[in-house]
Amino acid sequence: MNKTSMLERASQEETKMNTEQELQSLALNNAKHEAFQIVTDLAIKLLTEEDPEAFEQISTAFKEYKVREEAEVEHTLKHVKGYDLTLYVFGALKSPEDVYQELPDSIKRLWDDIPELKRWIGR
Repeated sequence: MNKTSMLERASQEETKMNTEQELQSLALNNAKHEAFQIVTDLAIKLLTEEDPEAFEQISTAFKEYKVREEAEVEHTLKHVKGYDLTLYVFGALKSPEDVYQELPDSIKRLWDDIPELKRWIGR
């Protein structure tokens, strides 16, 4: 194998690896967004139903979201090179306050009626 064909093969392998990393990044990002949507949907459902276990169930769902978030951030920090990731990480991280902000105003009022949820977001 001559030097040119070795370089072409190395380039093809690098492109394949980059494509695989991009697909994995996309899958992790989608899983994270789906988990966050589950948290907000669950909050709306439980608060509307005035479920007495709302805080426990919402906080458990949020912990599941955080697992997905951590996986995506870890993958990104490990595989994405070439630019400052500070803004990415800052923008990618969600808190319970972000869940609250996604809720309609009528549901926010229900959230505020539950002391544990209110304390969870520092209100």
